[in-house]
Amino acid sequence: MEDSTVNSIIALLGVPIGVLTYYFNKLWMEPYFEYEKLRARINSDLLYYADAVEIDMKNTECLLYKKYGERMSAFHRHAADLLALYPLLPAWHRINYFETREYPDKAVGQLLRYAKHPDPFEAREAEKEIKGLLRLPTILS
Repeated sequence: MEDSTVNSIIALLGVPIGVLTYYFNKLWMEPYFEYEKLRARINSDLLYYADAVEIDMKNTECLLYKKYGERMSAFHRHAADLLALYPLLPAWHRINYFETREYPDKAVGQLLRYAKHPDPFEAREAEKEIKGLLRLPTILS
């Protein structure tokens, strides 16, 4: 008799714990992991499209010109993803970002600036700002 009572108590406690765990993962951890994946994609694309900053805009047949167009669309997408993902993060994540001097909301403007500017100097400045605002690792060349 005691074993069935203990088993039923464990079963009754297991359901709310399972529900709480599901909501914790869905509402708190999943947006955080998506944000970290987006940071990694932004860092990867900054490295991949680094040579598509200083190009000859008159030579439209050049491979770098096509890569420049891809850079524009990729960073527009990153800006939109970051802007959509930031409000989904829990408040304690945003407070942590403020304390660690990481500003994803301000990085959106710099991502758009990096995507749009054909001027290499402006693009390099925007790249530095993005790396600073998102606290991306700097790879020495």
